[in-house]
Amino acid sequence: MLIITITVTCQVITRVDYCFIRRLQVIVKNNEVYIPAKLTLGYLGQEVKYDAVAKKAGIEVGGTFKALNTISEKGISYVSLTEVQNLGYTVEATADFITIQ
Repeated sequence: MLIITITVTCQVITRVDYCFIRRLQVIVKNNEVYIPAKLTLGYLGQEVKYDAVAKKAGIEVGGTFKALNTISEKGISYVSLTEVQNLGYTVEATADFITIQ
């Protein structure tokens, strides 16, 4: 099982898998944490694609494109933790950490 832990206080994502650690920028906006969609969901086994017609990032679910509610900053699409929960992942939060599995 892959677990992604986000350290909210320093606004980075840390992924620990086979002794590999990578730090990523996250965004906190209106009391909601946003994480890089493509990289984070990729860690969880999802392939994030861009639909040029809809101008939305999304994933394929059962062969159908599902647009994600994202915000964009510096060319990167960020997805909220609420949206990640809506995709069926478990998101657990404490004062300093958010874990997605």
